[in-house]
Amino acid sequence: MGSTENLENQSLLIEALEAFLGSRIGVVEATRLICSACFALRQDNNPLFTPFIGINSETHIFSVGPARELWAHEALVRYDQERAFQEQNFNAFATRSAIALLAWARAQEF
Repeated sequence: MGSTENLENQSLLIEALEAFLGSRIGVVEATRLICSACFALRQDNNPLFTPFIGINSETHIFSVGPARELWAHEALVRYDQERAFQEQNFNAFATRSAIALLAWARAQEF
């Protein structure tokens, strides 16, 4: 049986993966949540997380969530165009990776 914190992080990981696979959140937002869970669960050497760490490295400049409220409208418009392009570029790869990671995450007992 795992710690409460690990179980919460596992649940957040599963929720993020399901939201991404259900098209409720995009690649960039999902990647941020997945990477956060990866490090919280001490899985940074787990190869199933590697695709998301790479995507995060390529997309870290894009604002998501409440932080968007702090950005200038003009900057958001400019970056949103680039983010849409990157999300389209990474979508198929991220989807395949998310399916594998979700299967793994559901099978774990932290």
